[in-house]
Formats: sequence, C-alpha cells, structure tokens
Amino acid sequence: MMKMATAYTREADDPALACQEILAQLKLEQLDLRRGHAAALIFCHAEFIETGVALAICEALPMPALGCTSQVSGVREDADEIFLSLAVLWDDEVDFVAGVSESLAEAHEARIGEFYRAAAASLPGKPVLIFTLLPVMINLTGDLMLSLLENAAGEDVPIFGSAAEDVDAEKVRNPYTFYYDPAGGVQAAAYRDRMTVLLLRGPLNPRFFSAEFPTTSIVAQDAIITAARGSRLIAINNMRAVAYLEKIGVFQPGASNTLYLASLIIDYRDGMPPQSLTVNDITPEGTLLCSRPLRVGGVLNVGASTSSYVIESAASLTRNIRLAGEGSALFFVSCYMRNVLLGGENLAEIAVIRKELGDSAIPYLLFYSWGEICPRVTSGGKPINRFLQTTLAACLL
Repeated sequence: MMKMATAYTREADDPALACQEILAQLKLEQLDLRRGHAAALIFCHAEFIETGVALAICEALPMPALGCTSQVSGVREDADEIFLSLAVLWDDEVDFVAGVSESLAEAHEARIGEFYRAAAASLPGKPVLIFTLLPVMINLTGDLMLSLLENAAGEDVPIFGSAAEDVDAEKVRNPYTFYYDPAGGVQAAAYRDRMTVLLLRGPLNPRFFSAEFPTTSIVAQDAIITAARGSRLIAINNMRAVAYLEKIGVFQPGASNTLYLASLIIDYRDGMPPQSLTVNDITPEGTLLCSRPLRVGGVLNVGASTSSYVIESAASLTRNIRLAGEGSALFFVSCYMRNVLLGGENLAEIAVIRKELGDSAIPYLLFYSWGEICPRVTSGGKPINRFLQTTLAACLL
C-alpha cells in the first residue's frame, strides 16, 4: 500500500538548519525505503530556490526528488507563504522512476518525447500514473507540453501535476522546477525551462477530483478574437488586445496586475466547454501572451467569481474525497487565481480543506500553481488529461 510522510520548514535562509528540521520530521531511518520504490515531491516559495535551501534539502534525501515553486503551500500540520512543503511517497509493490528533460527552449517536441521514453524504459510496462511539473515559458504553453507528454505516454495514462508558480502584483517573477536523483548521478538543480516527471507503476488506484470556476459566471462581452497566433492574443473586435481590455475596464495602463489577475473565458461554440486562460505577459505592441493557444473566431468573456465560491467549492470537493473511500496519500493543487480572490487571506482555502478532512488520518500536501494538470473523468469512467486554470484539483492514492 502506498505510504506518505510529510514535512515542512519556514527556514528559508540557512540550508543546514532547514535540512535538520526536515529530516527530524521525516525520521527516514524508521521508514522501509527501498531503492526504486520511493520518491519525494517538494513545493516551496521561490525564496527557497534563491537561497539554495530547497536544493540542499533535495540532496539530504536518499531518493529522487522533484518539485516546483509555489507562493503558498502546506501540509496537515501547517501552511504559509514563505514555506517549503515536502512529501515522501513509498511502496514496495510500486516502481518509481523520475526524469527531467533537457532545455525546452528549442526542439521541445523531440525533447519531451525523448526524455519520457528514456525514463519509461526503466519500468516493466506502462505507468499507471504520471506526476509532472512544468516550467512557465512564454512561447511554450502548458497544454502543449501536456499534449506532447501524453503523446509519448499514451492517452490511457492519467497525468496529474502543475505548472510552476511565482506571481506578484505586477508580473510572473521567477517560477522554477527543480530535480535531484542520487542514483542517476543527477545533482540538485533548479530550472526555468525544463519539465520533470515521476512515473509510478504497480497496484495503484488513483482517483481525481476538480472544481473549476463556473464558466457561466462571467461578465458578458461576447467579443470576438480577430487575430491570434499560437498563444498570442493579438486583436479582439479588430482592436489591439490590450486596447480592447482597457476599453472595457479590465486593464488599466500602468497597473498590469489588473490583467495578470484576470481570468478570460474563451468559447469556440464548437460543442466543447468554454476554456479559461490567464495572461503570462504583455508585449510593448499590446499583444497578450496567454497560457493556451488561441484561435480566431473564439468568443471572449471575462471570468467572474467570488471568495465565497472558492471556499464553498473547496469544501464540496473535500467532502467528495472523503466519500470516495480509503486512501493513504492526497495531493491538492489550486490555481493562484483562487488565492487572489481570497483577498490576501492566503490560508483560507487550506483552512477549509483541513476542517472538512476533520479526523481523517490521511496525510496531504497542498500547493498553488500557474496551471493545474488533472484528468477529468467522463461519464463512461475514462480519465481525459487536461491542463486546467482557475481550478482546485486533487489526486487521492
């Protein structure tokens, strides 16, 4: 049976002290960890990367570790903004294989396939679950990276994970992924342009849950995308994208945070559900660099939600997890937009999850993201991998 142990630290300046705190909580010498049957997942504020603390913690562990930056994270015992949360997973019957790509700044299609196949070659068959953590790159969207990974793994393999997150009131700052594999001879390092995976194969029954902002909850505009290229939103109603959003009051010149913190809803009127997206950057020409590829003809509206919805949906999703039956490890990944809507109450969503879990003994870890990766389960029971936004997602093992 899968087992999970968690640990945390607020020590962002002293690598030795942070390692001491983490190892004292984990008590690794008391765990039956076998090579190839354990791995660590780590999420932390970017400050832990910049000071070297997160990488020192990776190198203090005897198993592969992968992680990414997150402005807020937490475990059952505690949570905060300047915080590092860690989970060790292990199971003698499950094979664990981790991997990190080469730089995806170029030749990303070939490199994602190559690094996945190299990692999967160590497994005695297909994985039953993939954890993946993605970089944030202006010219390579999260859903494209997920699609390329799925093409390499096969559509029948569920994928769960996140895009790295480090956002302040003005811009996307320094999101990192990081990776360490002592057995593979890979030293701990942080990256702006590499994705990581953890492949699991064995007797697992992963269950997935998600709560998205309701796309029916919008400030209706019914504007038309009239120019787009890839993930670049160039023109709306034949106006420069930023100029149009200035006109309707979503964007104020000199206050870019009003746009980075906006959720745009795109409906292609093709029978598929509307998609939400966020803005990664703004060019001097007024083009929006978005989190998804876009098509001309899509109908654009502005997402609208409330802090009450964030709290209510987190409570409902957690109750559904408790009804789903037994589990021994639980991960939550929440969109930074949900945190923004809480109006600075950074720990409110974590608090309601903790309350709903009540006396449940299951260990868990929660972190915020720039994009949530979680399968949606169809009416026929088949999981369909999706790169989501404005979502709280969870994986129960």
